[in-house]
This record gives sequence, C-alpha cells and structure tokens, in this order.
Amino acid sequence: MNGGQGGGAGPNSSGGSRTLPWLLGLLLALGAVAIYRHVGQFGFLTFDDERLIVFNPHMGPLTGGGVQWAFTDWVYVRRYMPLGWLGFSTVFSFSGLNPAGYHLAGLGLHGVNSVLFFLLLLRMMPSGEVAADARTRDWRVGCAFLGAAFWAWH
Repeated sequence: MNGGQGGGAGPNSSGGSRTLPWLLGLLLALGAVAIYRHVGQFGFLTFDDERLIVFNPHMGPLTGGGVQWAFTDWVYVRRYMPLGWLGFSTVFSFSGLNPAGYHLAGLGLHGVNSVLFFLLLLRMMPSGEVAADARTRDWRVGCAFLGAAFWAWH
C-alpha cells in the first residue's frame, strides 16, 4: 500500500538502530576483557610500579589522611597525580599489594574507555540529514565501531 513506508514497518520505527550501538559497545568491552583476561596473572612491572605502589611509603588503604596526601603531594614522584593516588589506594583497599588487583582494575577501565571512545566516535560522525536513512546510520555505527575496536583491541 505505502511501499513499506510508515505504519511502523520501516527501519526507523523498529528500535533496531537504537539497539545496535549498545550491542556493539558491549561487544567492544567484552572483547577487550576477553583479549586481555590474562593480565591478572602477571606481576608488577619494574618500570614504575615499584616506586608508585610497592615501595611507596604513603600507599595504603583509602583513608582521610591518604586522600589529603593525594591532593597535596607533588614531590614524591615530581608530578601532581591525585586521581592516580586515589585509584591506587582504592585498589590497595581491596587487594593489598597483589598485582592482579591493579592489573584487573586497569582492564576494567580499558573496557569502559573502549565503550566511551566508541560513543565519542559515533557522536563525531556526521548526523542530521546526512544520516537520515537507516543505511547511512548503520554505516556511521559500523565506522565508529571499527575505529573503537582498533583502539580497544590493539
């Protein structure tokens, strides 16, 4: 009758185009976790883990004094990094000096950042009238996914 247009039968009304980015975001995060799942088996790196975590006299569970130190210190490693100190202290609260906790926390952040990067790329793609039809929207989502997958699974 109307050639498949309107009436709730078209691709715009199915909700599938809204579900695809969420599914691909989940695939990115799960793919990153699957690829790097063995990081919990590794020890601390000799690059900077020893200075930042293992032999740091200020490292310990997250406390009021630790939070104050995190936001006021710029001398210990000659740079201001309060979020880093808070992150290390939070992981220390759960896993102590077990390197698996730090590596798995990093893996979790990588999975979350993979999804955020995908959403950023998707947002940066042309939209509006350029992406008015479902095929163009799927192309945008596919390109954003491919870019984020290269980053997440490097």
